[in-house]
Amino acid sequence: MVRRMKSAAVTGGTGRGSGRRGLLLFALLLVVAQVLLFAFLRMRKADEAARASPSVASTVGEAAERPGASLPSPAAPAPQARPLETDPQGARPAPTAEPINQPLDGPENRPADQSASRNAGNADDGDDKKDDGAKARADRERRERADRERDQRERRDRDRADRERARLEAERDKARIEMDKERARIELERAEKVRLDAERERARLEAERATLARTQPASAEIPEQHDVAAPPARPSGSPDVVVVLISSRSGAANLSREEVRNIYFGRTTFWPNNTPVRVYSRPAGSPAGRKFFRSLLGTSAGAFREHWNELQLSGGGIAPATVTSPESIVARVAGSSGAIGYVLESELPADVSGVRLVRFK
Repeated sequence: MVRRMKSAAVTGGTGRGSGRRGLLLFALLLVVAQVLLFAFLRMRKADEAARASPSVASTVGEAAERPGASLPSPAAPAPQARPLETDPQGARPAPTAEPINQPLDGPENRPADQSASRNAGNADDGDDKKDDGAKARADRERRERADRERDQRERRDRDRADRERARLEAERDKARIEMDKERARIELERAEKVRLDAERERARLEAERATLARTQPASAEIPEQHDVAAPPARPSGSPDVVVVLISSRSGAANLSREEVRNIYFGRTTFWPNNTPVRVYSRPAGSPAGRKFFRSLLGTSAGAFREHWNELQLSGGGIAPATVTSPESIVARVAGSSGAIGYVLESELPADVSGVRLVRFK
């Protein structure tokens, strides 16, 4: 009986020792799992803190300074294992199971600054978005303002260039008109000088003729001397025929009515031999002028004068010079290589050398 009880005690002790070893192994595994989980949570927390912006700390500080704000509590210390209890019979010690069943990431053990950091990160993200939006609007407004200023500057430059171009054109037109006026004045002065020379020459001839008439004695030789001093007789002609006078050095043998119109209206300015045309006219109130304007040009003297006024102001030419006497116009046409004029056939002088005659009825 005693032997049977001893064997039963030995068997029971061996069973209890195996159960304790199993509990010890399970406790060690739980401790290792808790350590690994704690290390993983600390690494994750460090990564979140590194990704957060630098303004998290300032946001947390502002939250701490506000009334009623809760300061973050320090992280809960890691649970420490209690010393192993020694088995009364000298077996291996068994750890207590209190820290094993306590959760590590519960609300009471979660670091207080983790939620504050998350809220600060969200607030900072919102502020960053607002700052980015404001910066984008400011950049857009700055670009639009720069574009408007550039457009205004280009418009001012174009307006300034247009005004300068208009001013230069006006000055050129004014200078051209002044030059045309000066040219016309010089031509008129030259024509007036020629007319005065011709009148002085005619007056001299008349004076010489009168002197010769007074100094001749009353004798039979008077008719002969009178014939010598008297001007050559004019050939008879019709007052209804207009004779156009052309310089023999102009290169033109004949002219039509249309060619005469083109010359007197300033549309033809050169002869066939490239000699410039020099136009002479008669007074508008003279018989030759009335006949010429009515039958050849088909216009009035006033319309002809207005046409040449407009043409001279635009720089298109110089108006024809007016010559009074038929002898003067014949002399001018004969003395110039590109001159043209007209007389009535009834007032045509006897000496028409150097002049080609073209008759129009």
